Amino acid sequence: MDYLGGRYAIVVEVDGLYRVFHDAHGTRTIYYDVERLAFSTHAHLLASPIGVESRGSDELKAAQSWAALPLSFAWDETPYPTIRALLPNHVLELESRRTYRYYPRERNRFTGLTFEERASEINRLWLGQMSAFAQATDRFFVSLSGGLDSRVVLAALREHKDRVDAFTYFTNNRNGNWAQAM
Repeated sequence: MDYLGGRYAIVVEVDGLYRVFHDAHGTRTIYYDVERLAFSTHAHLLASPIGVESRGSDELKAAQSWAALPLSFAWDETPYPTIRALLPNHVLELESRRTYRYYPRERNRFTGLTFEERASEINRLWLGQMSAFAQATDRFFVSLSGGLDSRVVLAALREHKDRVDAFTYFTNNRNGNWAQAM
């Protein structure tokens, strides 16, 4: 798993026990049924053949006050009462339907650092990566949305600003409704 990149799901069988992994960022979604030995890449594809009905918006709101809960309590929720999402960086033990985090496999060496020490280390690593990219290419092509991520990337590239080409996405839809244009 340390050498895999991309968007994937992996099913592993050892001694008759099955484990389901997906990429550490969860870009290949995995959903599982808490009552049946079943999983899928899409919640509706899992719900349909077994006849699980989607809960309506009012029922979802009544079942849990998501606004009052920390986000971590709602991340695996789906509109289907028995179907859960496998969280990024977690593995599903299919038989027990137990999930747990699989990476990192060792203690986080940064937990003992102060905020300032962590920020300094992140800056050192990030700027080191930008310098390595700068040695490997003549130009940087950066997609910008105007959000925080875009500003962080631009700040990291400030030493190379003369070599940065930026672009963004827009619609020629005259009413300005991006979602509708898509």
